[in-house]
Amino acid sequence: MKSKRLLITLLAGAIALSALAGCSGNSAGSSSAAQQSEGGAASTGGSSEGTGLMNETGLPIVNDEVTIRIASYTGTAHKDGFEGIEQVQRWCEETGINLEFDTVPQTSWETHKTLIFSSGDIPDMICTNAGLSDSDVLSYADQGLIIPLEDLIAKYGENLNAILEENPNYRTKMYDTEGHIWSYPALADIDFGDRGNLTFVNKEWLAEAGIDVTYEEGEYVDLISDVFTTDEFYEMLLKFKEQHPNTYPFILQGGASAFTDYYASFDAYDNGSHLMLDDGVVSFTATNPNLKEGFKWFNQLYSAGLIDPESFTLDFESFSAKISADQGDTFGVVNAWTMQQFYDMSDPRFENWAVMLPFEGPNGTVAWPRSVASVINGFGVITTECKYPEICARLMDYFYSEYNSVDLMIGPLGSATIANDDGTYTQVPQPEGVTYDEWIGSKNAGCMPFICPPSVTSRCTYNDAVTMTIEVGMYYRPYQQQKNLPGLNLTTENNQFVADFKANASDYIKRKNAEWITQGGIDEEWDAYVAELNKMGVDEYVRIYQEAYDAVKEYLN
Repeated sequence: MKSKRLLITLLAGAIALSALAGCSGNSAGSSSAAQQSEGGAASTGGSSEGTGLMNETGLPIVNDEVTIRIASYTGTAHKDGFEGIEQVQRWCEETGINLEFDTVPQTSWETHKTLIFSSGDIPDMICTNAGLSDSDVLSYADQGLIIPLEDLIAKYGENLNAILEENPNYRTKMYDTEGHIWSYPALADIDFGDRGNLTFVNKEWLAEAGIDVTYEEGEYVDLISDVFTTDEFYEMLLKFKEQHPNTYPFILQGGASAFTDYYASFDAYDNGSHLMLDDGVVSFTATNPNLKEGFKWFNQLYSAGLIDPESFTLDFESFSAKISADQGDTFGVVNAWTMQQFYDMSDPRFENWAVMLPFEGPNGTVAWPRSVASVINGFGVITTECKYPEICARLMDYFYSEYNSVDLMIGPLGSATIANDDGTYTQVPQPEGVTYDEWIGSKNAGCMPFICPPSVTSRCTYNDAVTMTIEVGMYYRPYQQQKNLPGLNLTTENNQFVADFKANASDYIKRKNAEWITQGGIDEEWDAYVAELNKMGVDEYVRIYQEAYDAVKEYLN
């Protein structure tokens, strides 16, 4: 299932950083934008440790030029680094801090991040678009390479503390079991159905096959208001195959896990973690016997040549390239986040696609999973080598102001987004001929943390591409079940067990799932499959998450 991490990527565009870039600080004062972002004019009072270098409130943050070195990565949107990006220059001018970015290409980040602390040239911070996993952060903490943040946030986190006061559920992911916060989080909390991929169908193929459906015209994407049964969908694909005999009419994005959302129609709930929360009780989903009927249904489709075999092997880039190259004669049904991933909305092919609702299963169930809004950790850590942790803490909280968070979430205010006098925000239309990611990515240095809670996102009017994503997601809302766990932190010991369990169990589950879809045989192998997963430690896996949930469930009440 798609996560909020991917929504952040969608909203912030091609979030990436420079190969090596910096900007000069300016201690002369704050601009009008700075006053909006901190709620007033610059303050000249306060200091850090009696030096007078740092102002404890207001802007600028420092009275004399200070350089903060930040390690991160760069993507295709910033071939020239941050050079010329007004957003970054504003940060430097308003805070008085010289931000110097030491980065590598995003493709090298996974290797590079393991070398940062062994290089002997350790930066003050690491700030990325979720470029540090939970296990990365815990490992750094255990090694004494980063500092805990809870005291700094308590003292200097005016903006973040206000957000957490309004949305205490965000805390479930921020704190570890000992009450420490090790990284700065991010979240674009937009009610868009909180869903994974959807089912899109080619309207021209429907007409060619003589299949009558009822369209509900949407502002961007039409909806087929008829709910197909799983049998009717199978018959539809057979007709598509008759019309296009040399094709596989149905292709899915995401490998074997792409099939999981559909199992809800068979009274089974599954997701990437294979965990479900129901009335406060955590359970393991990958051994639910109701899954068997879902696998048999998919095997029926696959055996009839209705599912593209490359659904199991294509990575995102290859999948996107394959769909983008389609001139309308290759696929009749696509499982994807949005067709705007493949066609610009001005492309005539975009209008050929409509959304199908979840299917009605054999027992009359029409259902689809719904995810939980949890912050994403790993957007920023402060290293133990940092000379100015208080200054870094104030810098990070600066990005949690409403102005800066909106600026980071949907594009720079003034050029990509307009701040209206009534407190609302309007994203301007993107130029024709470029994708949303390309457009926003060229303007947005999305490495810094931000949080836009519903009280902010409800006042945003988005670009057509984002509004379209929200619209199609909300088509599924009436059918969604919310049984996913909120974001949780684990102890280092439990995190290691979970990592080992997932490494073994996830590969095994994916392999068996793919085999049952492509080859069948689930009834004969099911008991052995369940026994094997139990040997891997299902009971311990569930226990760990039940205890982690019980420790923070007070924030969800």
